[in-house]
Amino acid sequence: MAIALDLMESEVLCSEPPSSDEARTVRSIVLLGFSAYLLAFARRAHSAGIHVHVIDLVKQPRGFVRHSNAVNPDGITMNWSAVGTPAGLTTIQCFVHKVHADALLTTDDFSLTWLGKNRAAFEPDCRLMIPQPAVLERLLDKAHQIDLARKCGFDLLSTWTLTSLEAIAVIPNAAFPVVIRPSLNDSARPSFKALVLNSCDELSRVFTSTQWRRNPIVQPFRLGPNYVLHGVRAESGEMLALRLFKAYRKYRGFTTSMAPVPFPVGLENAARKFVETEGLTGPFHFELLGADTDTRMYFLEINCRLGGTTAKVMQLGYDEPGLMLEAFNLQPPQPLPLLRVYTRATTITLNMVQALDALRNRRDPLAYPQPSRLRTILAAIWESLTVHDGLLQLHDLHSWLWLWKVRKETRI
Repeated sequence: MAIALDLMESEVLCSEPPSSDEARTVRSIVLLGFSAYLLAFARRAHSAGIHVHVIDLVKQPRGFVRHSNAVNPDGITMNWSAVGTPAGLTTIQCFVHKVHADALLTTDDFSLTWLGKNRAAFEPDCRLMIPQPAVLERLLDKAHQIDLARKCGFDLLSTWTLTSLEAIAVIPNAAFPVVIRPSLNDSARPSFKALVLNSCDELSRVFTSTQWRRNPIVQPFRLGPNYVLHGVRAESGEMLALRLFKAYRKYRGFTTSMAPVPFPVGLENAARKFVETEGLTGPFHFELLGADTDTRMYFLEINCRLGGTTAKVMQLGYDEPGLMLEAFNLQPPQPLPLLRVYTRATTITLNMVQALDALRNRRDPLAYPQPSRLRTILAAIWESLTVHDGLLQLHDLHSWLWLWKVRKETRI
């Protein structure tokens, strides 16, 4: 049920940020926005006695929905249009003060930067689990990421920045098919994350029919498994964890199934150098691309937050929520229980969607692998039945139905 806040009577907290060596027992956390990976964080926090509250970001006004038994029912809703505004900041301050929150967390890139710039409005009473905004702003630019990755020793695909139609002519025919990506998430209209294009003519049509606020990036399309390098760096500068996982199945741009793998030579050092050079703290994950005909792993991007694979890596023994609390010097009131560890993790819903799409003869050019239609259906069903983590997601069917509804309502 939605709770109305009296903004006039609520106190606005403005203080200097605390020193990074001050530890705090966290008993109450506010999540700004909600997603599958924040649901995983909420459940982990709840298991250690932390009260989790949600400010639900919506595009259309509606009643508050209880997402899970790990989330307190006293949440509120806030319109997406209020993010980045003084009124939105006041709403968050009031709710944080009302529930006596010790920490505030979000995973939306814009909200991260916005709250980071207003850190003094919450701390020291409520600690923001957010890196420095200057670091976030630099790393939101994919071109900057690629340049830094090159300097730190990552393997990179051939990369072209499109400034004009003439720049397209420089791309050799042997490079096609290619993937075009906006350098910033909101720099293309109509918006998209990535497109696979098979010829120079297709690339020219997309380039001229799209409004660009920042020059897009083009790289060769390679079919291969994705790798996700998860890490957490403390505010003190200590690297708390670095683990590499292979996304051996991917569909609709999401990791369907993954398993832990050892680091190849040089990759761990490159990741450490990248994060330390940029001054990044908190959780992060590198997206890397393998290729069936190559043993190297190519840098794609880095995300400075929890992500879509957080729940899966937890099932593989990587306690990202617990490490995140440690990185920001937050201690739960009770010890975190041991994780139940599996050798593989999957998303049963994505597997079923892929099987149904294959039955309807719908193909995703970015999916990996790309077997025949029958093998796609059988493999998706077999993955759902044999990988234990997928079954865990049936414990809270209401939450997953709610997430599907919100994703549909907020789709651009």
